[in-house]
Amino acid sequence: MTAVDLARRGARVILACRSKQRGEAAAYDIRKETGNMEVLFMPLDLASLKSVRAFAKAFLNSEPRLDILVNNAGSVNTEINRHFKFWLKVLLIPVATLFQRDAENGAQTSVYCAVQEGIERLSGRYFVDCHVQEVTAHARDDAVARKLWEVSERMVGLAT
Repeated sequence: MTAVDLARRGARVILACRSKQRGEAAAYDIRKETGNMEVLFMPLDLASLKSVRAFAKAFLNSEPRLDILVNNAGSVNTEINRHFKFWLKVLLIPVATLFQRDAENGAQTSVYCAVQEGIERLSGRYFVDCHVQEVTAHARDDAVARKLWEVSERMVGLAT
């Protein structure tokens, strides 16, 4: 729903998805529903650094800038359950549905952050239900953030 809402507002939207078939189908559906022909699909599998690097290279070669990045834009079913055994799905899916929102409600905070004027100074903050949500002190710890960054650099082969 985030992508649909942004497309309705005239934004150029790039759907970065693992499945080419589903990504292209979603882009087609959004173009058809909104009339915005600037809705595109680009392949991206976040579980593969090779895919991430290929996406980044293709994006940088084709796009002059990135204005807004929305991760998992309005997705209700992230398919995380594909990694669970059947018996675990039977136990977890009914519980998970209690906490899910419908796609339109789930997209509202992403859309708000993308289009609301005057919140630029809040860039990088954590939002819940269209409001800034304070995170725990541990999440604001610069030493922990620096360590996480360093470990991440080593894990993806960027450490010097």
